[in-house]
Order: sequence, then C-alpha cells, then structure tokens
Amino acid sequence: MATFGPAIFSDDLASDVRADYLAELAAGTTNEESTRIVIEKHSDVKDTAEEPVFWFALALTQWNKGRLLEHVKEQALAFIEKDLLRWNRPGNERNYEKRAAELEKLKQTLQSPVPEAKKVRKPSWLWKSPWPTGALLAYKITHQNTPVDFKEKYVLWRVLQVRQYLSQGYTGEDIRVGLYNWVGDQVPDAGIVGGLEYIDMDKSVESDPFLGKLHFRTQFTTFTRQDIKNHDITCIAIDDSYKDGLPEFFKDHKEPYAFCVPG
Repeated sequence: MATFGPAIFSDDLASDVRADYLAELAAGTTNEESTRIVIEKHSDVKDTAEEPVFWFALALTQWNKGRLLEHVKEQALAFIEKDLLRWNRPGNERNYEKRAAELEKLKQTLQSPVPEAKKVRKPSWLWKSPWPTGALLAYKITHQNTPVDFKEKYVLWRVLQVRQYLSQGYTGEDIRVGLYNWVGDQVPDAGIVGGLEYIDMDKSVESDPFLGKLHFRTQFTTFTRQDIKNHDITCIAIDDSYKDGLPEFFKDHKEPYAFCVPG
C-alpha cells in the first residue's frame, strides 16, 4: 500500500477501508456487521505499521457518517502516538509537522459529539440487471444515426450472462447479450424465437492486422432507467436453460464475446 501525503486519506489502505465500509452500508448491512466485515477483510494489517492507518480511516469514516462505534474510536485514539513516531525521521520534518496536525485534528474530531447518522447511497454509476440470465428482450432502435429502414423497429436480444464485477468496493453488474436475426414493427410473441437463429452483433468492425476481420457475436452492456424507457426494452420471456451454458453459436471462438475470420 502506498502513502502519498500526511492527510488521513492520503493512503491507499485508508481509501480502501473507507470504500469497503461504505459499500457494506450502501448494501444494507448494519453498522456493526459492516465494521466486523471490514476488520476481518483487513486483518492482515494487525501488528504492522499500517494498523494505525486502518483504525484512523475506519473511525473517521464512521464519525463522518454519524456511526462511530466506541471500540473503533478507542482503537484509533490509542494509535495516534504510535503512528506519529513513524513519521519522525531525518529529512521528514515538514511532513512530520503536517501529520501531527492531521492527527490532532483527528483526535479532536473523534472526541467531539458524533453528528446525526447520514444515509449512505449506492453510487449512481452502479448498475444491477433487472433481468436474469435467459431473459428475452425486445429493444426498439431509436438512435439518431440509424438507417431509415430500421428506425423505430424492434430487435430481439437474449441475455446470455449476468456478470458481476467489483469496483471501488461495490459489486456491480452488466449483461452479455446475443442478437437474433429478426426485425419488426412491434414487440412479438416469445414463441417467434423457435424459428430464429443468432447472428453476429457487428460485421462492420475494421480488420485487425494480426487476427483478420473481427465479427462480434455478443457484447456486454448496461442500461439506465432512461435507456430502458427510451428503447422500450421489454422482457417477453425467460428461458432458464441458458443458465446451463451457451448455445453452440457462441462456443466456436476463443474470446467470450468475439470471434475472428482470418484474412
């Protein structure tokens, strides 16, 4: 972990602790359980030079959110003198003074009345799929640069996978979709896919000098609420068999989202 300044959160560990704790609260975990989870996750810092940083970050974040637990406060206050010692070295006088000021400010803050608890919200960019793997989606094409023949038409997508990823301590999702060879004026009956096949998502990608022309068979994507409204994205059926694996169309290439045709 890197330290890049004397401020409490000018440290990778401190930033990680804050993000992990807030992510747990945003997910609806209680304060006590969120604290336990974060302490356990970062248990490797115990009895190291980074242990004070951990408690400072957790205590200050809890105070800022109106949730400071007494045992967290006590740990942070107990480590102030120990942490200051590691900043007291030749040639580091200026940073030592700044750190001393930061720690004094931290001490005063933690000993002051804790503010009213603030609601912790999930970040606006965090997306969770409203559809499961196997969902059949009707999607209206409304992009401005769409050819006239396809404007306001519907296409059919299948949700092949709901993928989870971790970012800034939060678990987000995106969906991997495949495209059917169908275009229509209105949302069709789900039974129509029985006579349809999958097609490449994009055949207009420029040739790669090493791999040849790339044809993308699927893509990963997310949608805002406004996207869902603007494109009238409608789930018309769910096929649970997709949870058991992908159709053969998507299995004959090495990449999970593309295949290449040499030359």
